[in-house]
Amino acid sequence: MDPDPAAHYASALGVWPELYAAFLVLLVAFLALMPLDFALRDRLGPARQGSELVSAAFLGAAILGLLTPPV
Repeated sequence: MDPDPAAHYASALGVWPELYAAFLVLLVAFLALMPLDFALRDRLGPARQGSELVSAAFLGAAILGLLTPPV
């Protein structure tokens, strides 16, 4: 049984606005990790053990989240 290409295309076009909005929300969420990284770095300071690791983890998560396309 062949699916109707026109119906499939119409349903795909109906989903795109929601996907676009979800993609923008994800971008904003990952961009919000960067200021959090800088605030944590300032708050924890270099004297605490592991503060650089926490800061690098947040910055890495932000960069990786921005560069990785949503699946």
